[in-house]
Amino acid sequence: MGAESGRSYGVARDVTAHDLRKTFATHQFYHCDTDLLRLQRWLGHADINTTRSYVDDLAGWQRRQTVRDMVA
Repeated sequence: MGAESGRSYGVARDVTAHDLRKTFATHQFYHCDTDLLRLQRWLGHADINTTRSYVDDLAGWQRRQTVRDMVA
C-alpha cells in the first residue's frame, strides 16, 4: 500500500492503513448506521473517544468544506 496504489485510483497522496481504517469506520457510521460501540469493538479501540474522534474528524472536515463552498 502506498503512493503508487493510491495514484492508480486517482488519489494524489500516499494511502495508509490508518486512512483505510478511518474510511471504513466513517462509511459504516454514516452510511450503514453502525453504532459507535460496534465500531469500537471492530477497530479494537480501548476508549470510545478514540472511535468517536474518527467520526468527529469527518464532521469537522464537512463543516469546513461547506464554509469554503459558501465563500467561493
